[in-house]
Amino acid sequence: MRNDPGQLAANLTLALVLLVVAGLLLNRMLRAIPGEGWVTLPFPGRGLLRRAIALLVLLVLVGLVLDALTGKDGRERLPVFVVDAKRTPAIAAHIRAAQAVGKPALLHRVVPVPRDRRPGACRGWRGPGSCDEYPFASTYEGGPGKASIAGVPIREQRRQGGDLLAFYRRHRIGNGDAFVVVVQ
Repeated sequence: MRNDPGQLAANLTLALVLLVVAGLLLNRMLRAIPGEGWVTLPFPGRGLLRRAIALLVLLVLVGLVLDALTGKDGRERLPVFVVDAKRTPAIAAHIRAAQAVGKPALLHRVVPVPRDRRPGACRGWRGPGSCDEYPFASTYEGGPGKASIAGVPIREQRRQGGDLLAFYRRHRIGNGDAFVVVVQ
């Protein structure tokens, strides 16, 4: 999911073209309905009624597509990376604590990730388990001198790393794209 206005405009254009095609098909289907037994008016004008119904359905479809592409207030919805506190309790506790002291929940991915991001963030850390950094090394907000670090079990570190990569792929989050981190 890209967060640039050009991509949103292209998506809206495609959605409108598809809606026009759907409206034309709907109009054809309504014309195929026989006049007997459907709606008979005392005056000629069934074609007008069919067109009015088709237009109403088309407007509803346009509203649904626009709502799906944008949030309720017209802004694009951001993908949310959910950290499951049952699946990765130590990482969830670390992210909650980091966000409580001011580390951001809104992050922006950096691609490619510079080689020194994670080692630089964890430099000087001595403790049990694996070094976990938040904000993630794969974001502009993370890295040396910016991230909070804590020791977590290596098993959780691997799970969370796999979950984050799958999240990036599923939502097509590229360089500079924003997303939100929430702990549940």
